[in-house]
Amino acid sequence: DEDKYLWVCEDRLTVANPALAHQIAIHQNVQGWFNLRHMKRLHDISQLPGFTGTLIPGLSACTSVRESASVPDPWIPANMFAANTPVHRPPSSVGTDTQEDLDEEEVAEEVAEEALRSLQHIVLITDDFLQLQVLDDGEVEE
Repeated sequence: DEDKYLWVCEDRLTVANPALAHQIAIHQNVQGWFNLRHMKRLHDISQLPGFTGTLIPGLSACTSVRESASVPDPWIPANMFAANTPVHRPPSSVGTDTQEDLDEEEVAEEVAEEALRSLQHIVLITDDFLQLQVLDDGEVEE
């Protein structure tokens, strides 16, 4: 349910807010990795002797607004655009930048921000593994 909900939200936001749509795509990728891991673990459990349950997915009962089983209606927070509002800066005594300098600066900032986001995702995933104390078969904590 959540995966389908996120796909629709990303699709609807692609034109209105590409940055937010990109963040949803990143969230889906991270979430998808954990979903695969969970499905593998559930499959392993289903193979245990005496298991009589089922792994067939059901339908979510969470149908409230913005829940995974609700009709997707992405919402863009009003303060998201505050960061893009131009700010008046008084003239500086330092030499003025050319448009090329400004473009290069902007590209460098975008690259740095993307690298920071990637690093943050790595840290979050690592932290999740530490909290879950994920162990492979035969591995014992000491």
